[in-house]
Amino acid sequence: MAIQPVVTEGAKMEKSPTSQSVINIVPPRDQWEFMQRIRTLHVSEARCGPHISFVEPFVMPQHYGEAVKLLTPVLRNIEPFEVVLSEVSYLRHDKSTTVILAPDYESSIVSLVGAILRIFPQCSDLLSRGQGRGAGQLQFVPHFTLRKFRQFMLKEIYILNRIKGDPFQVAHIIPLGDPKLHTQPYFGPGSPGTFGTAEESTPLGRSLLIGGIPQRLEESVVQSAFEVLGFVPKDVEVVKNPDGARRSCAVVEMATVDDARRALETFDEVVEAHLAELTELGLQPRSLYLRHMPEMVFPGPPGDCCSHRHVKREDVDPPEDWESSAQDD
Repeated sequence: MAIQPVVTEGAKMEKSPTSQSVINIVPPRDQWEFMQRIRTLHVSEARCGPHISFVEPFVMPQHYGEAVKLLTPVLRNIEPFEVVLSEVSYLRHDKSTTVILAPDYESSIVSLVGAILRIFPQCSDLLSRGQGRGAGQLQFVPHFTLRKFRQFMLKEIYILNRIKGDPFQVAHIIPLGDPKLHTQPYFGPGSPGTFGTAEESTPLGRSLLIGGIPQRLEESVVQSAFEVLGFVPKDVEVVKNPDGARRSCAVVEMATVDDARRALETFDEVVEAHLAELTELGLQPRSLYLRHMPEMVFPGPPGDCCSHRHVKREDVDPPEDWESSAQDD
């Protein structure tokens, strides 16, 4: 796939040196469950929910505002379209191979990728990475394969960024086609579970992600830290990799949506007021940050069908419609 760059300000923006800044395709959360149950058995790190690697790495976060201004009018000319994940394939690395479920290389996907990379030609790393579909072709990389997760409507793309190894957060959403016809996004501001939506009182809407915690901490310490700050969580789950290694973040479900909102609004202030108590618990208070889970491209609250606690299991049963789905092909 040859990309003919155009002369724009985008080409002058500094590219991120790592994959902490990306543009991804992310399917709706209601299609995550079975894929997550496979991913948690085979994917080594927990940084993101199911996704398709798209532009990686993207430009540095300080350029996001201008990047969105360049991308928005271009993507208005590309109508939303269905993505069909139909081909089991692989990507060969130096010391390993990744099994993937690849999308059809239809003209719509090619047009979308080309439109973005013509503006940001310095971000074309995926054009030559891997050998699963032939060197020089764009490598879309869902992390593992499954049967049920076969197709979804692509109506928006996401600019995502993360702090070090922590989960990805939605920085910007750019709709395809006419923005006036753009319905509720799958993730990020205005998505199900965010404040002001019909789903704000669901477990997802009540859940927060706290980052910057030491990796050795147990759930009980995170619970105690919230209580020191004047918040009483309903449940806490420290995020772990499939091998059991703890990550520097935890998902916290609050009892009510008002509790979640209050925690987000006052977190920095109350942390400053309780530096000594938090330090005694083994935390580095000024490294802590709090995010609303609906704005994270990451598994949901503790016990949710897609949370790491729920899906970290060996008995990966197929969904009820597995047989009928297979017969449909």
